[in-house]
Amino acid sequence: MFVAARTKYFFQIFSGVDHGFATRGDPAIADARWAKEESASAMVRWFNRFCEEGPTQSTGRPAKNLG
Repeated sequence: MFVAARTKYFFQIFSGVDHGFATRGDPAIADARWAKEESASAMVRWFNRFCEEGPTQSTGRPAKNLG
């Protein structure tokens, strides 16, 4: 779907953690804490990249008005 629409996307897969780990992960469990921190860091980097580029530079097309 994203490839066909030529949309930029990013995903990560973390093994050994439950669904929802990024918001409900137990910080007392080392793997869950690491995955939660990595996920949060990646989200910030993704938003920073595309907010700095602006809507037309990241996709090559004008942004859609969603409001």
